[in-house]
Amino acid sequence: MKRHYVKTLKSQYGGTVLLFCALLLVGSSGCQELVHMGQVSDRDGGFCVGGVKVEQLQSDGSWAQLGVTDGNGRWWILKEKMKGGGKIRMSKSGYYPIVMSESEFLQQFNLLLTPTDSSSSFGDPTRDLGSSPR
Repeated sequence: MKRHYVKTLKSQYGGTVLLFCALLLVGSSGCQELVHMGQVSDRDGGFCVGGVKVEQLQSDGSWAQLGVTDGNGRWWILKEKMKGGGKIRMSKSGYYPIVMSESEFLQQFNLLLTPTDSSSSFGDPTRDLGSSPR
């Protein structure tokens, strides 16, 4: 007695769809390793701060711009643009700048900028999270 197997569309393409989904998941999680993302907010008001420059200190003492926050205060920096070890500065007119090491920056996802006219007594507004740039 012969058995006839009927391939359904589900069984025929099910493996292909499963493989595609697995590759999509692996590919999308790997992309996050290539970029660093975060958001800047106003320390006093809690609102997003757009137009914040993200810069890195170069070996010659100049600051190279890595990016700028968008209208929602978000940054999206390609890690390949960072030149290993230089300090990172986040600055915008009307706010005290934040300076930190590259490794500290890569661990940050939410940063608060203190307005220069702030009456806030939370911490030192001229703080330098790393050692002072030379």
